[in-house]
Amino acid sequence: MSAAASARGTAFRCRHILPMAGPALEDGWLRVARGRIVALGRGRPPAGAIDLGAAIVLPGLV
Repeated sequence: MSAAASARGTAFRCRHILPMAGPALEDGWLRVARGRIVALGRGRPPAGAIDLGAAIVLPGLV
């Protein structure tokens, strides 16, 4: 992975995201870069996102 790609991180799409604060996100995605969550959203994920299928992600436990 190039330095630029590493800085952008990796995006993951999942069925549910249960953040530590705020409501649950259905059909959500998150981007992780250098061990930290740098973006979170709903709907269509960024290009190249890894599809985790029906997984439930608990970002506070990542």
